[in-house]
Amino acid sequence: MDPDQVWNIGRANVASQRKDWQQVQVSMMEASLRCKFDQWPDLREELKATGHRQLIYENKEDEFWGCGAQMGGRNELGKCLQRIRERIR
Repeated sequence: MDPDQVWNIGRANVASQRKDWQQVQVSMMEASLRCKFDQWPDLREELKATGHRQLIYENKEDEFWGCGAQMGGRNELGKCLQRIRERIR
């Protein structure tokens, strides 16, 4: 499933979303990423190889998870990846 499909499913099911989703979505993403990097050693090594560089999810349409149209987005996905990277060093 590609990110657009996931986005569409999420938008179609907003009514059934947990009430506290806005408060927990970042921690949920981080937990999912921890599982991903724990299960895939090759991906873990690629993430570690980024060193101390800032990681930016370059998505001009996503102001929350990505950098947004003018690089003014929150880049929460990049921040999650950086926290995971620090944990696996």
